[in-house]
Amino acid sequence: MELGTAASVSRTAENKTRQQVAHASRFTLAAPKVAQLDVTSALWSGRSKIATVFLAALMVAGVYLGFVAAPEYTARADVRLALAPPADALPVERQTGIAGRKIEVETEKSVILGAEVLRRAAIPNRDSLGVRVIPGTLVLQITARAREAETAAQMADDVITAYLAHQIAQKAQARTEQMAVLSQRSDGLAAELAAHTADHAQLESGVVGDVQIAGLERQKRALEGRAVRMAGLPSRSAQHLAQIAALEEAADILGTRLDAQYAARTRLGEIEDAMAAVAAAKQDTLAQLHALKARTGTDRADAVRLTHATVPKAASKPRKSLVFSFFGLLGGLGGVAWALWSGLHRGGLRLPEVIEQETGLTVLAEIPEVKGPLARHQSGPPKSPFRAAFARLHLALSIQPLSRRVILCAGTAPQDGAGWTCLGLAQALGQKHRVLVIDTNMHNPTLAKSLVGATPAHGLAALLLGLADEGEVIRTQPDFGFDVIPGERLDGDPETLLRSSEFVHFLRDMRARYDVVLINAPPVRATSDTVLLAEFADAVLLCLRWDHTRADHIRDALAALHPTGTPVPGAVLTRQGIDPRPNFAGYTRWRDSRSTEAGAPKP
Repeated sequence: MELGTAASVSRTAENKTRQQVAHASRFTLAAPKVAQLDVTSALWSGRSKIATVFLAALMVAGVYLGFVAAPEYTARADVRLALAPPADALPVERQTGIAGRKIEVETEKSVILGAEVLRRAAIPNRDSLGVRVIPGTLVLQITARAREAETAAQMADDVITAYLAHQIAQKAQARTEQMAVLSQRSDGLAAELAAHTADHAQLESGVVGDVQIAGLERQKRALEGRAVRMAGLPSRSAQHLAQIAALEEAADILGTRLDAQYAARTRLGEIEDAMAAVAAAKQDTLAQLHALKARTGTDRADAVRLTHATVPKAASKPRKSLVFSFFGLLGGLGGVAWALWSGLHRGGLRLPEVIEQETGLTVLAEIPEVKGPLARHQSGPPKSPFRAAFARLHLALSIQPLSRRVILCAGTAPQDGAGWTCLGLAQALGQKHRVLVIDTNMHNPTLAKSLVGATPAHGLAALLLGLADEGEVIRTQPDFGFDVIPGERLDGDPETLLRSSEFVHFLRDMRARYDVVLINAPPVRATSDTVLLAEFADAVLLCLRWDHTRADHIRDALAALHPTGTPVPGAVLTRQGIDPRPNFAGYTRWRDSRSTEAGAPKP
């Protein structure tokens, strides 16, 4: 930096800078532009939010699986239907067997899930069971679900046991009903046989023997012969005709008796045949009845248990992979929504030209965001992105013909990178100049955490209060070429201490001892200390956080600094995000805001 510039040139530059600040203050009445969302940048900037929500969702899934969701275990057992009854089965048993038709298989599914089988298996909830037919077979697979693995396996086995018992009970019931039918039929046949026997006895009492029938037939023929002979006589007297009529009437009576005997004999034969048929039917019925009684207690089911249920080792529901995937997806979507919402409503500026257009403030350098201790990046190669950015800031300040011995670095809000800007710029200036960094942030002093070596016991507040001398508070950074006076939290009002004559004399002494004094100040919009400190500075560097600082924040800060008359030569865009797109091989490509958002091609 050219610190020995002529006084006339310095006054001219000071007036120019004051005009620039006045020009910037006119933007306080301008309405901010509507924020435009860069999805890629918003997602990249909000990657920590996405990761946080995603991990939180996975933790919620773990809590849900571990403490909320009730596990459900599934056990399976198989049963096969018999195609036909045993070879020694009775006809009635064959009628109740299963022939293997599809409709019968579907019916058996309903039987297994029926109230009777569930009652036998002591399963109150039908929804905990499932039955499916294995395609191409007569195998039914029973599925049982329960909150305990042993219970699920026991339920599946109990259902098959109850189903087989139900089949046996159905057969026993069918046999009992058939025996009742056969008994009733036997009783009916016995009654029918008794009726036939009575009819037979009644008919048999009125039927004459064969000798008697033969005698009646001879008598009839004799009467008919006499009537014919008498009819052939020439006499036609009344007596003669009366005798012929009497003979014919007697023959008709004998014929009627013979017809009645023949009919009775025919009916008697029919009754005897019916009695024989009824007796045979009764005998067959009694034989079936005795056979059914003999088979009582020997019934077998029309199905065979193929497998017993095994105790499941893992729960089938909830499926951990699905739960974690679902919650992970929700968490990812929630994180993306949060990142996009934050990017849309944050309204932070990214482009130097947009910052200049919105506020009239020139961006002198763009400092990339880095992770880890500051000393590690300060110790990096000179051409590293971090050190190269401060070299550009040094160059930007050097080409401005202003004599600035005291430079104030302040942000518009906390975490705007003012402290790192002071230390990085001090390293760049310390190569050729004697540089002192003073941390005047007595509200939240954090600059000492970025220093190398032991932190002094006292800081700026102790020095101004006379509790320590300069040798106790000045900390040398020989590796980086500058000295530091760390900040110190003050219980009282720091503004009172900064207005004291001790601070004025201290700053005057430091100005005389060092070529450049860099002051790390609190955020402009957070406290009035910064405006007070600006009155003692030769220039103010406004630190703007990339994608966070809004145009209205910058205008408010410029308006607050304007009454001090201290020039604001420009701003530093800090914590600039890395380009999320793939890097070229061998290079670390930092986001070029101008080309990304303005549409210009990258160099």
